[in-house]
Amino acid sequence: MQSSIRPGRPEARIVLQPLAAPSVLGYFALASALIVYGSWFAGGWGTEKDPESFFPFLLLFGGVGQLGAALWSYRARSAVGAALHGSWAAFWMGVGLIYLLVALVVAAAVSAQLIQEGKWPPNDANRTMASYHYNINTLDNFPQAYINGQPVFRAMYEDNDPGKRIIMMVNYNTDISQYWEWSGRGFRPFDETNEAYKLGVNYLIYGLTH
Repeated sequence: MQSSIRPGRPEARIVLQPLAAPSVLGYFALASALIVYGSWFAGGWGTEKDPESFFPFLLLFGGVGQLGAALWSYRARSAVGAALHGSWAAFWMGVGLIYLLVALVVAAAVSAQLIQEGKWPPNDANRTMASYHYNINTLDNFPQAYINGQPVFRAMYEDNDPGKRIIMMVNYNTDISQYWEWSGRGFRPFDETNEAYKLGVNYLIYGLTH
């Protein structure tokens, strides 16, 4: 008796890779970078210093987005897509890196000017940071984790005027982050850990609001 099961070829399997066309991401990323940079370059908004703040968008949209589209185009066997998106990625990364270097030079110059001209009034930060949000009795004998010696807190004010905002804080002879790191282990006393959290929250809220 002849078997009813006939030998046949294995069933063909079709796997679509990628699930969507990589150029969808590429064109949207390109459009986003062009809108931001092109509208500024045409004088539609902003000043000459604005690229120092929006260059991350050029790096991410025009650079990283295009690079992702180029790599996925290779996988999709799209030579034209890989070439186009790869070229655009290189261009926008170059533009973004140029403005990044400019921003770093400007930041270094501002920092140098602050260090040369700024003043550090002794213990003047106590009255601000010890009571900005949470009340801390004093910073003179603030708890320390490992370092011996008197803790020192200094603040640099805008235009060296204590009536204006604090633009830089220096904590010396203290290790507040150790209390945060070990707060869940009971490694440090709870009352000292609470004081460290209070000071950290005061710093955070002051920075966000000033």
